[in-house]
Amino acid sequence: MNEKESDKFQQYKAEKNPWLSFENVHQRGKTGPESKTREGKKAIDRIIPKKRSMQTQSFRKHVRIRKRRDYVTVYQQGVRSNSKHFTIIACKNQVGISRLGITVSKKVGSAVKRNRIKRLVREFFRLHASRLSTSQDFVIIAKKDASLLKYDDVCRELGSHLIRKSGA
Repeated sequence: MNEKESDKFQQYKAEKNPWLSFENVHQRGKTGPESKTREGKKAIDRIIPKKRSMQTQSFRKHVRIRKRRDYVTVYQQGVRSNSKHFTIIACKNQVGISRLGITVSKKVGSAVKRNRIKRLVREFFRLHASRLSTSQDFVIIAKKDASLLKYDDVCRELGSHLIRKSGA
């Protein structure tokens, strides 16, 4: 080895990892143009809504009918109302809040169509829950042609039955 190669070898052994340059690794903060903005939490608050508003807008578990026995109670004791695309069953409950159960059979269509109908009905219930009477369980059964409906059609059809029924 000549003198120049031995100096490189000594330098190679002295470094922790000769393949990485540690000058710019693990610096605190960002470098470059993105480090210039110092808005921090204020910028995030404008983008992400507050947690309180998200909870009031969500469709929580306690607002759903989830147990089989609750569905059976509504089926047996509830008052039925039929529309063109839905059968609505309403029944008083002891919980103190309005709850929703949705039934969409395979006659309506594929899983994609059934899930779409369920999303539309849940959205209607979520947005109109304050206009419904409290302490009632609602089970909404979708009929065969319900998969063709748009959200406005669902609102018009369910609104005319649920809002009128809960007021009575």
